[in-house]
Amino acid sequence: RALSVDVWNHPDAPAIDPDFIWTEGILRHLLLSDTTGENLWFGGEKGTGKSETARQFSARTGRAFKRINFHKHTTVEEYIGAVGIEDGKTVFQPKDFLTAYATPSTVILLDEITNADPAELATLNGFLEPNACVSFGGLTHTRAEGVLVCVADNTFGNGDDSGRYAGTRLQNSALVDRFARVIQFEFLPSHFEMDAIASRSGCNKRIAEHIWNAINVCRQKVKTADIVDAPSIRSAIAFARALTVLPARDAWLSTVVARQPSESHATLVGIFDACINESFINDNL
Repeated sequence: RALSVDVWNHPDAPAIDPDFIWTEGILRHLLLSDTTGENLWFGGEKGTGKSETARQFSARTGRAFKRINFHKHTTVEEYIGAVGIEDGKTVFQPKDFLTAYATPSTVILLDEITNADPAELATLNGFLEPNACVSFGGLTHTRAEGVLVCVADNTFGNGDDSGRYAGTRLQNSALVDRFARVIQFEFLPSHFEMDAIASRSGCNKRIAEHIWNAINVCRQKVKTADIVDAPSIRSAIAFARALTVLPARDAWLSTVVARQPSESHATLVGIFDACINESFINDNL
């Protein structure tokens, strides 16, 4: 059945990417939250489109987009606000989260939130409640109309012991509980990923398929613990772009191998030797 979606026409809405690929399941979650205002937690491997999904939903619905990146030293004062001096007076100065929270028709993305100390995130709990009305910094704050809050995280709030996402931490369940639905992002079907490599790098589809086959071998090597992590589609696109100027081996070393832990380098070079045909690439550029 058809669903109506408000288009807000915010002047700071990001540009629509016509090549962005939507999956029906994830779009349904976004449309539901568009109606209910419920917070969403996006989890999954790097390169599965978590951050860009939030940005493109902002673009398609004409909302402003505010991405807040978290790190191990993030403090409440840094992303919510603190008391400071303004024109010689002591006043509360809101930071990015509160500013966006009070701006109608904004999508707020809390990116890599599990890098932060859970104690520094506890203040968020009140703001993430339905119909929140929170006193902070001597002021009362309410969520503006059309504001959606999303998290993008690789570990579903559970931290990481594998070494792939070093620095992430187990989060307080009270924070995760403020998100109505936790959505697992997965890699797109192969033909979609090949299309993404081709459209974003400008290479033809034969080269895109050739590159994707090599990336897929890398993913299989992660499953067998031969390498720590697989190159993302971002790396695949960077490799495809680099081929227009760099020799294929140099492009692979700089866009794929150098990004990975040193213990994976030899295997990644071996994958290049086995899977990347430089003559094929040169003939199809």
